[in-house]
Amino acid sequence: MLRAPIVVVLGHVDHGKTSLLDKIRSSTVTSREGGGITQHIGATNIPISQILQQTTDIQEKFKIADFKIPGLLFIDTPGHEAFISLRCKGSSVADLAILVVDINKGFEQQTIESIEFLKKFKVPFIVAANKVDFLYRWQSSKGLSITDSLKNQSQETLEEIDTKTYSLVGALSEHKFESERFDRVTNFKQQIAIIPCSAKTGDGVAEILLFLLGIGSNYLKTKLEIDYNKSKGIIMEIKKEENEWVCNAILYNGIIKKGDIILTFGNKGIIETKVRALFIPREASEIREESLFKPVEKVIASCAIKLFAQDVKEMIAGSPLVVANENLEEKKRDLQQTFKQEKICGCEKGIVVKVDTFGAAEAMDILLKKENIPFQYILVGEVNKEDVSCVSDSKEDEFAAILAFNVPVNINSNVKIFKSNVIFHLIDEYKKWVKDVCEEKKRKILNSLPQLVKIKVLPNSIFRKKEPAIIGVEVLAGVLKRGISLGKGGKRIGEIKGMQANKVDIDEAKTGEKVAMSINARADKDFSEGDNLTTTLTKEQTITYLNHKDWLREDEKDILMEILNNK
Repeated sequence: MLRAPIVVVLGHVDHGKTSLLDKIRSSTVTSREGGGITQHIGATNIPISQILQQTTDIQEKFKIADFKIPGLLFIDTPGHEAFISLRCKGSSVADLAILVVDINKGFEQQTIESIEFLKKFKVPFIVAANKVDFLYRWQSSKGLSITDSLKNQSQETLEEIDTKTYSLVGALSEHKFESERFDRVTNFKQQIAIIPCSAKTGDGVAEILLFLLGIGSNYLKTKLEIDYNKSKGIIMEIKKEENEWVCNAILYNGIIKKGDIILTFGNKGIIETKVRALFIPREASEIREESLFKPVEKVIASCAIKLFAQDVKEMIAGSPLVVANENLEEKKRDLQQTFKQEKICGCEKGIVVKVDTFGAAEAMDILLKKENIPFQYILVGEVNKEDVSCVSDSKEDEFAAILAFNVPVNINSNVKIFKSNVIFHLIDEYKKWVKDVCEEKKRKILNSLPQLVKIKVLPNSIFRKKEPAIIGVEVLAGVLKRGISLGKGGKRIGEIKGMQANKVDIDEAKTGEKVAMSINARADKDFSEGDNLTTTLTKEQTITYLNHKDWLREDEKDILMEILNNK
């Protein structure tokens, strides 16, 4: 027996993920969410009968008709969190994916992040090129397939669709994916199908459903076979409803029944408990709509479920859910081993990251490595004293920080703690802070060092030879400042005591400017007209400059190399 493929819907915020699902299931989740943005993970079962009804007219055209799966289970993930939450031991529970892209905007930040996750988890996907109804002179045909809708468009509109579609083909190619418009795909194993569509009018929805059915039925048969001896699921969300804690989960293999013993992760280790009650959404409704649930005695994969049991409050979202009526101790040991591996370790130097789910932990691991941000560890749970202690003694200021994704922070700390329920906001805020910290560090270090400068003693401009000598100079490179120690040929000759331009006292002079200056040196002994003088540095100052050479301007680098060559 085959189960329904689990389909995850991903993409950039506001590109129309939930709106597309609303059109598929004829629901209105989007209109009820704040700002039209998905705030929680959702799930919807779409039965095969409903899908066949919507795809009857195009099945013969695409020769996709041999359906052996009972339907599709759609997962709607918050695009602004940018991760596939359905993960288990480093892989994905999702069987298929829809990558929703605004055809008018193309790839954006979360689009690219979503592709990275799909690539990592090796999840087959199609691209829903949404919002074709915004194209110039688009003629909407509500309820039609995109195949029929394209017949009603002007040549100009068709050319625009092709231009924007092949822009997506190019973007996918940059990520090592071969793709083609859906009606031009010649090999479904090698090419990603791009389906122009509109979540508003429904254009293209039939093709999306049909292609998902085709891929699921023809290429995923082995993966979709149900093993009743390995009943497993994954916890999506823990929340309180009418004064009772409830667990929303996805059963992706086997069967779960009322009264079954289940195992999962808790805040203090493995939780063993019994299923007290089971509910599933009514067909084509959504797991977040509590009024549309019905009680059941058992559930067969794949299915979104709501279950009640003891210790639900202590369960961790993103944890595996294992039915353990048999071989209980063996399954406990396996789960315990997995639990120990859930702490993602990084390097000795770096930030600390705390998250609310294991899915978020894995997403953070991927994104931080992509951004080359070092971390000591990523762990599920609230920020505590141990986390603060790990980063408080960091010698690098930019590592004295904690990223807290969607978890409580109830601790006073001298380290920087970033809090957000949006992963990419959290990372962006940290990067901005690091930039500011590094700029401040750079400013302090450079301000502690003598300014690098190279000057030339002008002809006929030695106005006083005895110490302090008064001379006319031109700044060849760098910035000349009062108090700088100057030298010739690597030998120190004296310190600048004062400067004037047009008989007015000044504190500094820039490249190309000519000024008079006094220096505690003798013109007849230490230097002559036409000589070049440069900043003198101690051994420690030289080392500091060399360690931070990339902070210097090109002219300052040249001065530094000249100073080194004269030593």
